[in-house]
Amino acid sequence: MTDIQTNFGLDMVGNVGRKLARTKLPETPLNSGEDLAAERGPRIRVDTVHQAKGESLDAVLYVATNQHVQAMLDGVQTELGRIGYVALTRARNLMWLGVPSRELEKLRPRLLEAGFQEAGRRIAE
Repeated sequence: MTDIQTNFGLDMVGNVGRKLARTKLPETPLNSGEDLAAERGPRIRVDTVHQAKGESLDAVLYVATNQHVQAMLDGVQTELGRIGYVALTRARNLMWLGVPSRELEKLRPRLLEAGFQEAGRRIAE
């Protein structure tokens, strides 16, 4: 988050989720490739799940609708379920699932049952 704040001038809102303030998001991609030093390479890449298919990435943020989350949890029998599977299997080190806050209470039990961990909460040992 500090890199995003420093490199792109976005401020964090001081709430539990530490969301980026929407009012300061630029209309352009966060990383156009032109503003970065060639030797450093891209810091953030924004793609669709289809564009990332077949790749292996250090970390993935999958921003999904309620319908996409439900289909992902149901398996690969539907196209939406397969999209969720591709998103999940791209990440080598970290898979972060973004769900609509208004849907979180409804989705939380199934996500926890499937092995997801809620950001900011410690796992009971």
